[in-house]
Amino acid sequence: MKIPFCVVIGWITGHPMDLNFQLFETAVLFLTVIVVAFMLQVCIQT
Repeated sequence: MKIPFCVVIGWITGHPMDLNFQLFETAVLFLTVIVVAFMLQVCIQT
């Protein structure tokens, strides 16, 4: 919900923002999801 909100705010203020992520942003998001899922899995098992 945060990213679409930022896009709308950027549109209102005139800053060019879109949801077209580059390779780095996509990789960081994917890595973050993997790390959080792993941490949750470890915490639930203990």
